[in-house]
Amino acid sequence: MSKVHDMGGREEKRPIPFLSCADKSEELSPTHWTSRTLAITLAMGFLRVWNLDSSRFFRESLPKSEYLSSSYYKRWFLALEKMIENFEIFSNDNADKFSNKVLQPEEVSKVLKKGSPSIRSKKELPTFSIGDEVLTRTNFKNVFFKRGHTRLPEYAMGKKGRIILYHRAHVYPDSNAHFKGEAPEYLYTVEFSSEELWGKSYPNRKDAVTLDLWEPYLKKANEAK
Repeated sequence: MSKVHDMGGREEKRPIPFLSCADKSEELSPTHWTSRTLAITLAMGFLRVWNLDSSRFFRESLPKSEYLSSSYYKRWFLALEKMIENFEIFSNDNADKFSNKVLQPEEVSKVLKKGSPSIRSKKELPTFSIGDEVLTRTNFKNVFFKRGHTRLPEYAMGKKGRIILYHRAHVYPDSNAHFKGEAPEYLYTVEFSSEELWGKSYPNRKDAVTLDLWEPYLKKANEAK
């Protein structure tokens, strides 16, 4: 069973909230709580206690009622609270450890521009090439952690697609999210037809969806699902 965040491909009857231009301007203001939530999250990430993939895992692991009733940045805020508690950031033992790891205002722009490149080296050759037809694995599960993080959405499992881009080896989120090592895997962009994903009844058959997928999510198209 998929987790609450894995909503792709589902029919939803809930209305999508619409923000007016005035609302958007307010949310972009440096004093708005959403801007502050983003800033605090980035500053706490500077401690290097968790990583991008583990922070995503904490957000998607929020209780269903909290997740569905929260806005995008409220989920960030709630997950940040849980990470601070889980990793005991403010405990007596860690107070001195983190006291000198402070992101100064003048460093913010430089840190954001630098980013966190995820390209890594890998000795083994890639299994697939551009143009190959592949199948995503059916009922794919994280092998490192029960109900753990994965970037393969449920609606795209067991589907046939074609590789259109190759991105070299990158940090594997399924492992990295649970501190099992970066375990680099090759990353591809795979294109799926709308008919393959949604069935023949989908009205716009010329539509296509592209997903960036790591090699363990894929198998050769001539293999059984």
